[in-house]
Amino acid sequence: MSSSLRHFPSYLAVVAACYATAWFIACIVVNGDLGFSTEYFRLFWTGAGGERPVFTGIISIVLTLPSSLAAIWLLRRSLKKKDEKEPNQTPEPTAPSGRGSS
Repeated sequence: MSSSLRHFPSYLAVVAACYATAWFIACIVVNGDLGFSTEYFRLFWTGAGGERPVFTGIISIVLTLPSSLAAIWLLRRSLKKKDEKEPNQTPEPTAPSGRGSS
C-alpha cells in the first residue's frame, strides 16, 4: 500500500481539524462571538442561511484551504521522517531454493 493511502485517515483528520478551527475563527470574525456557530453551520450547509451564515461559510472555506495544505505538508514531512527511522517491516524476497539441483 502506498504511503499516501496508508496515511489517508491522518490527512482526513487534519483537514477536519483545520475546517473546524477555520469555522470558529470565521464565526468570531463575522459575529463577534460563537453564540450561533452551530446554527450557522447547519444553515450554511443546508442552503437555508442568510448573509451571516454564508459569509461565515465562505470565510471558513477560504481559511481551510491554505491551513490544510500547510498542515498536511508538515504532517507528510513528519511521517516521512518517522518512516525513515523505523526499520523496514517487510521481509526481503528470497530466491527459490532450487531443490534437486546440486
